Amino acid sequence: YAATEPYYKKIALDILEKLEGFDSIINGPSVHEHQGTPFDLFGKKNGNYCIIELKGSLRKFNRPGATQLARMEDLLDLLARRGMPVNMYLLQINLGEGKYNLCDEGHLRSLFQGNDRSLGKFRPIEPIADWIADRMGKVLSRGLVKEDPIGNIGHTDNDASRTSAISERIVHPPHYIERQIRPAIKKNNMDAEVVWTYILARIYENDIDKLAGLLCGKEEPVPSNSRIWLEAYLHPTRAMRQEQKSWKTRADLAIGCLENVQNRKNQLRAAGDWIGIAEAKWFDDIHENSSFPEIYQFSQLIEHAILMPNRDASFPERVYVTLITPRYFKDCNGPSCHRLYATKYLSYIQDKGSLVKDLKLCPLNFYNGFDLATLISRVDALTLRWITFEELLGVDELVEPSILGKYGTRPGTWGDVLGEVGKTGILKDLQ
Repeated sequence: YAATEPYYKKIALDILEKLEGFDSIINGPSVHEHQGTPFDLFGKKNGNYCIIELKGSLRKFNRPGATQLARMEDLLDLLARRGMPVNMYLLQINLGEGKYNLCDEGHLRSLFQGNDRSLGKFRPIEPIADWIADRMGKVLSRGLVKEDPIGNIGHTDNDASRTSAISERIVHPPHYIERQIRPAIKKNNMDAEVVWTYILARIYENDIDKLAGLLCGKEEPVPSNSRIWLEAYLHPTRAMRQEQKSWKTRADLAIGCLENVQNRKNQLRAAGDWIGIAEAKWFDDIHENSSFPEIYQFSQLIEHAILMPNRDASFPERVYVTLITPRYFKDCNGPSCHRLYATKYLSYIQDKGSLVKDLKLCPLNFYNGFDLATLISRVDALTLRWITFEELLGVDELVEPSILGKYGTRPGTWGDVLGEVGKTGILKDLQ
């Protein structure tokens, strides 16, 4: 099938566009980008984003194997937790009989039943979800999309980070509200970390000084034009093409002396003495880098934070990297509470050498002006913090164990959450 895949894709394109109402179809990630991707095509149907797995044969209707099914299920669950509305389809082509089947997500989920999900754990699924996030809300055209060096798609004016129409103090990627926040709230997806982080930003949008104090553990002078940045790329630390392929990094939330990099849309650099970068997790753990499985997301984020330059190539004096999680995973007093990010965090704050060891793992060439000695010297500017959603929201425990390896979220609806923190107006803004 591998040798004939391009021909099946041409047939699939005709079927999907001319017979099934799909549009804006592009290829999924290549094996050089991400191995183990459980779909072949990405596009839209009736205005909704879709991923399509293609199976072609001369004599029969092929179906995904057990490992691919496990990765499909993991990917769909992760997209749901992130509040990313993406539908999945399976297109089966029987070329010998001139027939095809298009199976929707409901049929796929019936195939998931009884399948061993551990089979899909050989490579992290998070980078593939990141690939999908990069392409949501963009102008797609038939064929492969041309990317710029920082990994954004289509250099158009509509692709820049933008201030929310709802809030002048919050900056986020295009279509962030429409594609990630509103659908997760509408479906009452209480596992969506992206919504919890957005709610934090809305609560503190007019009191960024207080948010800075909580995230940094001390008062920091907040610039008069300060904003809260959501889902922004951080300035590259490695050679541009290598960064784009294997190393680009987003911050879930960023505050402090920051600005957009000119001509690099949705990318931040420092603009003063201090910056604060937050990594938020709800149920998920940190993941491996897809190209370098010995490197984990946390140290990759730290590298980008401590090497973030000012416009004059100097560095901020103080860099704060803060974990934001439910209290359940910080206190870890219940079943299935352990997370790798906890192990890494404790290791790094107890032994700086442990962090230095992890920072030395990346084999990629450094970005212009950076080198290993500079990276290691910047560790002295770093302060690591861990704060809980409960502390930031001022509420009781939000997560509790349900069954082994599963968790429940309290309160039961987004309306209940916003009512408890006295911010029901946020829900009205989003309706």
